[in-house]
Amino acid sequence: MTAQNRDEAFLEKVRRTLDTSVDNIDTGIQLRLGRIRKEVLWNEKHKKSRFRQRFLVPVTGVAAVLVALLASILYFDGPSRLQQIDYVEDVEMLASGDSLEFYANLDFYAWLAKEEQNVR
Repeated sequence: MTAQNRDEAFLEKVRRTLDTSVDNIDTGIQLRLGRIRKEVLWNEKHKKSRFRQRFLVPVTGVAAVLVALLASILYFDGPSRLQQIDYVEDVEMLASGDSLEFYANLDFYAWLAKEEQNVR
């Protein structure tokens, strides 16, 4: 007989002995073991849900903080009011029917207005 066959024969003998002893257990002990089994299963079920709850609460909190941080960054980093006014002025210039030659020399006219203010 090889070592593997001996191990299998031993395991089969142990299995038969345990099965026979289980069949001969007193009814009171069987009921008590059944109650213990149900209690253990119930505890395991609720233990997993407690783990989920303990894990999800911090994760949800971190996610909420990150969303708030992202929203504040996007809100405060958006275009300023002055930039928006510049865009409105640009659109008004393009939408008006005025000649674009005036706007080509706008820097000159701005310089001229500044010089007139300095002379006064």
